[in-house]
Amino acid sequence: MVIDPRQHGSNRKVSSLINMLRRARHDVLVMADSDACVGPDYLTTVTTPLLDRKVGLVTCIYHGEPTPQIWSRLGAMYVNEWYMPSVLLARLFGHEGYASGQTICVRRGPCKASGV
Repeated sequence: MVIDPRQHGSNRKVSSLINMLRRARHDVLVMADSDACVGPDYLTTVTTPLLDRKVGLVTCIYHGEPTPQIWSRLGAMYVNEWYMPSVLLARLFGHEGYASGQTICVRRGPCKASGV
């Protein structure tokens, strides 16, 4: 656990990730939301694409599983019926320059394809 109150920009989640990065000990970093329900092969599945040195970022599509409460159902409906279809359409039209927030995997070193 890293507790660091410094704020980097307006996005608190990204700010927390920046604060944690300097304490990370490994070259592959996997960031996942705490409410993600994943299978036993999750880490292998999301990190394997990083074996290709041209890949520098991995993300996954996901779907919402609501609880019986109305706000949970509305949130899942937003993800399942608007947000994820929009992400898939963006990819269909060639936009691949972003990662969705549920899971983000990165390699600490440079990406060979972009030189970043």
